[in-house]
Amino acid sequence: MVNNISRVPKQVVSIRINSNLYQQLKSEVGRGRISAFIEKLISQELQDQEQKLAQEYQVAAKDKNR
Repeated sequence: MVNNISRVPKQVVSIRINSNLYQQLKSEVGRGRISAFIEKLISQELQDQEQKLAQEYQVAAKDKNR
C-alpha cells in the first residue's frame, strides 16, 4: 500500500498529455501543484486496485468449486 508519499524520495516521470487537458490542469489545480495532484490521484487509484484485488482473492478463496 502507498502511504506517506511525501516522505518517499521522488522520481521524475515524463508524460505526454493533451494540450487542452494540461491547460485545464494548470487553471484548475495551479501550475506548481500539478505533480502533487497527479501523485495523489495515482496513489488513490493504486490503493483502490490493491483493495479490489484483495477482495477478489477473498471471494476466490471462499469458492469451493475452484
